[in-house]
Amino acid sequence: MKKYIIFIILILFMGLGVLFYLYVDSYRIREDYQYVVVKKDIILKVYDEYNISEFVEITDGKLLEDETFDSSKVGEGKKRILYLNKNNRKRLAYIDYKVIDDISPIILATSSKTVKKGYDLPIEHLFLSADNYDSIPDREIVGEYDVNSVGEYNLTLKVTDSSNNVTSKDFVLKVVESFSTSTPSNTRTNYTDIFNTHKNENTKIGLDISKWQGDIDFNKLLENNVEFVMLRVGYQKDFNSDTNIIDPYFYNNIKKLNELDIPVGVYFYSYATTTKEAHEQALWVLNKIKDYNISLPIVFDFESWDKFSTLKLSLHDINEISKTFLSTIKVNGYDAMNYSSKFYLENIWNINEYPVWLANYTSKTEYTGDYVMWQLCNNGKIDGINGNVDIDVLYDLNIIK
Repeated sequence: MKKYIIFIILILFMGLGVLFYLYVDSYRIREDYQYVVVKKDIILKVYDEYNISEFVEITDGKLLEDETFDSSKVGEGKKRILYLNKNNRKRLAYIDYKVIDDISPIILATSSKTVKKGYDLPIEHLFLSADNYDSIPDREIVGEYDVNSVGEYNLTLKVTDSSNNVTSKDFVLKVVESFSTSTPSNTRTNYTDIFNTHKNENTKIGLDISKWQGDIDFNKLLENNVEFVMLRVGYQKDFNSDTNIIDPYFYNNIKKLNELDIPVGVYFYSYATTTKEAHEQALWVLNKIKDYNISLPIVFDFESWDKFSTLKLSLHDINEISKTFLSTIKVNGYDAMNYSSKFYLENIWNINEYPVWLANYTSKTEYTGDYVMWQLCNNGKIDGINGNVDIDVLYDLNIIK
């Protein structure tokens, strides 16, 4: 009797299993290409943005998810398509695609470079070279030279990325016994002259300062029409350290600026080589400023371009580093801004989501990109500061909070 009961129970379980399978199968998302036309031989360019709808046509039904492709890695990939067929059933298909890098590396180089006899660092790193995708493109010096022998050598720097895109630059390597000394210019730019030239109803004129300006008489700055100040909040110690150091004058300076109700923003001098570092630096800055009135943007300042070729960074990498810092600032309720010179804004940076603080030491800039602030000199002269100071023009008054 027990055997019959066990047999009946097994039959019941098997029946329930079949019913469950049929139920699940009726709702299972099947791979089906009957109502989908997928383009063949799809080529995507690395880091560009593409959506499924650009390469797929649903002949009878509709696309459910118009997702973007992951174009961050060169090579072949497969993308899922989820759609409804004419019977309103979910169906699945796939797109095969290939991501390519067809952009050549850049070499930002002059026609010559001078080194002292016995120079012991790699010649290929004398110039800034980088690739949009590869963090370590192949850098090669073509030609013969001897850094232990004074003379001039005609050479070529050749940079090749992993997709075999090549850029070359001819230059003259000059090996000298010693460097000649030059006398620094004593030319100064009077703040009052800049104020009179650039001040109007749509601008404000100000300064950016750090420990290099020492003790400052802020009352005299106010008397001389300083309308805003950008303060260095701190800096990363160097590339080999994750230590962030507060500018020794920051707390004293920001307290006095807040007391005088002078609009103030801050900048952080970074050596970040990873997005993790940039994120942590932004959080560090936010912690330092939380008790003060910050009415102008918080700025990411990366300037160590002479070392860039040694940092194992692509152009994409450095832009992502800055964006990480800036986005971290933004999501915490502050405005964010990227600082750079005209040359690197034109050749390195590709950050359209955030305003630009342009550095270009000239009486009339030829930079054609967008910018909201212009640092036009670093030899400014004003009562209240002993020594030189940077002078700035602010063009977007709406960023003052």
